[in-house]
Amino acid sequence: MTDGFTGNILLKSCEGISSLIFKLLRNQLGNSEHFDAIEKLFDHAESPGGLLCGLERIVVKCHGNVTPRSMLSGISGAIHFIQQNLIERMQVHFSLFP
Repeated sequence: MTDGFTGNILLKSCEGISSLIFKLLRNQLGNSEHFDAIEKLFDHAESPGGLLCGLERIVVKCHGNVTPRSMLSGISGAIHFIQQNLIERMQVHFSLFP
């Protein structure tokens, strides 16, 4: 957990490093189905965005260069968190700690 400014710096740094690594690997190794599957795991358009904790409602902050696909992922992620009662489960869990 972190504040929003620090978290955003970390998020953007990780995205940039991961993009660079995959670009370098693809240049060296070429295309393959296995490589595509691994790269998809790190694709920020596939992830639901950043979950803002410490709130009483679900908030998913999408990336600045949002695409229709990444916006859909963010909405799907928010729906998933709501269906899993994430806020209530976090409130119960963290109420155990003074």
